[in-house]
Amino acid sequence: MIRRTTLYLTFVALIAVVCPLSAQHRRAAGGASTVSPAPLKDVIISFHGALAELSKKDIQLVSDDNKLMIMRRSSKTKFMSGDQEIKAKDVGVDDKVTIDAVEDNDLKFLAVAVHLDAVQPPKKEKTLIAR
Repeated sequence: MIRRTTLYLTFVALIAVVCPLSAQHRRAAGGASTVSPAPLKDVIISFHGALAELSKKDIQLVSDDNKLMIMRRSSKTKFMSGDQEIKAKDVGVDDKVTIDAVEDNDLKFLAVAVHLDAVQPPKKEKTLIAR
């Protein structure tokens, strides 16, 4: 009888220890990993195309294969024409540019330099259409 009681108490103690441990295990929602890859350090990527929009925070570029690319712009972004640094206001919409960019900490592109191409397409004059 004493042996049966000891066995019973050992079994209850074992269950009391194992059950809370299994309840502590949590799984990620959806089974997907929440770890994101680290950005590529010291790798510069170049994009070429026509400038679609330029604001204080971002640059929009229509690439040569007609895809819209949006990248961030910072106070360190340089605008170049040949070897000379120019102001951002000197670059117009539809100008052909090459943008050197790096990957930011949140894996978005950050423009480092915007190079204005030497040969630009002719500007189209806007005319009013009389109806």
